[in-house]
Amino acid sequence: MRHITLSSAARLGWLALVCGTVAAANWSDPFIGMRYGTDYAEPGNTKDISKRIVQLQYVGGFAYGDNFVNLDLLFSDADDPARNGGGAREAYLVYRNTLSFSAIRGKPVKFGPVRDVGWMTGIDLNTKDTRFAPRKKLFVTGPKLRFDVPGFWDVSLLFMKERNNNGIVGRKVNFDATWGVSTAWSFPISTSVPLKFKGFANYIDEKGKDGFGVQTEPETLLESALLADVSKFYDKKNQLWAGVGYQYWRNKFGNRPGNGTEAKVPQLLLEFHL
Repeated sequence: MRHITLSSAARLGWLALVCGTVAAANWSDPFIGMRYGTDYAEPGNTKDISKRIVQLQYVGGFAYGDNFVNLDLLFSDADDPARNGGGAREAYLVYRNTLSFSAIRGKPVKFGPVRDVGWMTGIDLNTKDTRFAPRKKLFVTGPKLRFDVPGFWDVSLLFMKERNNNGIVGRKVNFDATWGVSTAWSFPISTSVPLKFKGFANYIDEKGKDGFGVQTEPETLLESALLADVSKFYDKKNQLWAGVGYQYWRNKFGNRPGNGTEAKVPQLLLEFHL
């Protein structure tokens, strides 16, 4: 990874570590993962792009809720060119903190199929060494519902505000405030080999004009995966998961339909839980 990207990724990783340890955890599930696919897309690019993605994720609970931190380090092939040649490198950090109303009140806050209500707050940060040179800073906050299912299923309604950079035209971009819906899930599937179906989906409404002065469009992102606990075969449990996944991204980053704004990507995945 080039120096500028490496230093930026290190700063994001440090922030992830700080955020993840703000409150003492009473449970946690960190893992190191890898994803690979050959059909990724980037706006304005007509080519299918291969990417290797290293994933560092931490989720843990504390007395009044939970923290979620995910850092993706993305390594593109030469079809997604870096500013100084070769394949682009990107670091993308997501941090979410959820306060549980049940935990704060000391008694359950639930109704119908909902087992808890909470309030989510978080940030997204990214950096990438392309001519576009994005520097995303996204703030999100809003209510979250947690449903009473095996595993978990959360749905959040979020207020969202993004600032970014457009290096091609040399200007900072202050997008309009907007709203979005986010859902995440992980469901166990009980068979002779333990399986789980996990993923997330985001819908983000249009957010005004981009750095080129073009009106943005609503954006949809889906990431899903079916994973098997292969650590069962060496007398462990919930340590090494392997499987397949699928990414669907429509109007990527809010761009209007065109070259590279829609991705349909089969993926191979590994997760090593610490």
